[in-house]
Amino acid sequence: MGSCATCCARATGRAPAPRCRASATTPTTASYVLRDERAKDVRAAFSRLSPADREVLELRVVGGLNADDVALALGKRAGAVRMAQSRALARLRDELQEVSGVE
Repeated sequence: MGSCATCCARATGRAPAPRCRASATTPTTASYVLRDERAKDVRAAFSRLSPADREVLELRVVGGLNADDVALALGKRAGAVRMAQSRALARLRDELQEVSGVE
């Protein structure tokens, strides 16, 4: 087990240096390819949702708005927005399984 003097404080000799975390988490080409494929699958699944499902997920998940703000924008109650988000996420999971072929 080696150490990395630039990122592991223990490499100065105070204690045995653990394996460098930076090298363990450095992305590989394969991880980039898998991430891109997964992102493509998510976009494809998202595009298969109804406009209402896409809208609530865009506002809540992508936009980061709280349920009260989305409710105000959509003319609904906050509880209805949370329920719509839950149902939209379930449909997105189903679509993602169908698109990617992963159970």
